[in-house]
Amino acid sequence: MPYFVFQGIDRAESEALRLRTREDHRVHLRQAFPGCRCVLGGPLTNDSGQMIGTLLILEAEARDAAAAFVARDPYALNGLFQETRLTRWNWTMGAPEPTASPPERLGDV
Repeated sequence: MPYFVFQGIDRAESEALRLRTREDHRVHLRQAFPGCRCVLGGPLTNDSGQMIGTLLILEAEARDAAAAFVARDPYALNGLFQETRLTRWNWTMGAPEPTASPPERLGDV
């Protein structure tokens, strides 16, 4: 299955919105979704460590499945992002071995 990288950059002055919706976002990343799963992810930060965006690595059957997964993310639903990008990615270095089923729980995202 192909991989996709999602990058979302937060709107200015949106720290309160990010913090208010963060737990729902984290739940969403761990839920089963048709044709897509989140493999890795975490917040993007500025040099001071303040969260300013989101980076996700998605394994998806197709771009449409990855886009649908991102569109249902509480961050997206609540208008957190000023800018987004979804790019197909050829994961080579450090790529996981293919598995028959996704892991039950992902790390801290």
